[in-house]
Amino acid sequence: ASKEYEKAINMFKLAYDEKNNEEAESLIKQTEGFIELESFKREEPVDVIVNKCDEILSYKSKTTYIIDEVNIIKDEYSTKLDEIIKNRELLNQRMDDIESNYINNEQFEESIDLLEQIRRELKPYIDVDIDINYVSEYERCKELINKAEELRDGEYIDVDSILNEN
Repeated sequence: ASKEYEKAINMFKLAYDEKNNEEAESLIKQTEGFIELESFKREEPVDVIVNKCDEILSYKSKTTYIIDEVNIIKDEYSTKLDEIIKNRELLNQRMDDIESNYINNEQFEESIDLLEQIRRELKPYIDVDIDINYVSEYERCKELINKAEELRDGEYIDVDSILNEN
């Protein structure tokens, strides 16, 4: 499919060279962007794909084939992005709840169990190169587990409060 798009680009460039046509320039940019978008779908995070779609959609033309395809891709990836954002918010809320309701109330074993469960849920999304990446949430979960274990074992030192006292 990429070769067909490259042929189309060459035809648009020829038309552009002959007429200095704004329509041909827009079609060239749309088609080049679409080729790039196809590779982005294999290599880039969801938000980058959505931004590339917006860029392509900014090139106006009378021909709508590429625009129609890009709108379909944008809808699909916007939905994925919304799901990722929602899942991150829910994960962080769960960890906030565990910290405030369990760790801060000295229920260390319960907090460790709940955090280990979250860590197991996140593990499949850590060591793979996919659109959905929860590394920061995974790291936060590990930090909370360490905090709960150190508090349980009497080894926790709250560096922030010590620094704030001085």
